Amino acid sequence: MAIINIPVTYTTTATAANLNDCNTTIYNEFNGNIDNDNISASAEIAPTKLDLANGFAIVQTKTTGNALTVTRDLAAASTNSPVVQITQDNSGDDQHVVSIQNDGTGHGIHVDQNGNGDAIRIENDGTSFGVIINQNVVLASTKYALKVYSNAAQTNSELVQIHLDNASSSTPALHVRNDGTGYSLSLDQDGAGTALYIDSADTTKQTVIIHSTPTNGMSWLLIEDTDGTDRINLFRSTDIDGRAVMRLGAGYLWVDATGDLRIKSSVPTSDTDGVVVGTQS
Repeated sequence: MAIINIPVTYTTTATAANLNDCNTTIYNEFNGNIDNDNISASAEIAPTKLDLANGFAIVQTKTTGNALTVTRDLAAASTNSPVVQITQDNSGDDQHVVSIQNDGTGHGIHVDQNGNGDAIRIENDGTSFGVIINQNVVLASTKYALKVYSNAAQTNSELVQIHLDNASSSTPALHVRNDGTGYSLSLDQDGAGTALYIDSADTTKQTVIIHSTPTNGMSWLLIEDTDGTDRINLFRSTDIDGRAVMRLGAGYLWVDATGDLRIKSSVPTSDTDGVVVGTQS
């Protein structure tokens, strides 16, 4: 049977049940569904209105079945509203609209999207964050605060896209801040595609800018083989007044204080080390 604990007297009609000024708890202690057919006519909870001034609680004591199931099996022509609508209508309220606490090992929220609609869509008309993930503890191995995964052969669209569509926008589309010692961005390209592709249509701005002041011997840009052998290394040298030295293959190139391009087969130890390249003016 279905047990409904309602601590005050109430009245019902054929179309609505108004339960005002009461704390209402439905205890599901039977193996079945709580619906209009399982509740007697004198205590009918019809879908038109359930007005609860002090809240509504569902407590499940059975180990099987759902505490709450909402099901609709109607075609689009028969519906004009969401299956479930939750509205927080007072702009002065600072409490969560929906709060989920999960102390178990199952998913906090699981969405099984079988149709061709969006699985999750967020329309943010406010000025605060759209989505925040606070990872408060150390992640286990191979676990991530955010993971996007697909094992399908994607041929139509990117797996992830960030699109800032307003031409007047002046902020980055993506900003990564890392206060630790690991890489801010790591690309592990195991397939036969290109690891990094940049398509810049603007002709008035730099395609790539590196803002960095490395210490002596450290690089602005380093390109190396998978075995760690330097192929192109653009690094800073205090021996030539902190200017840039490029290692290209086995040679080192730099521009001295007079503007001449110099080359040497080892790291230069002074501004005039090595030899001047060709005839320069």
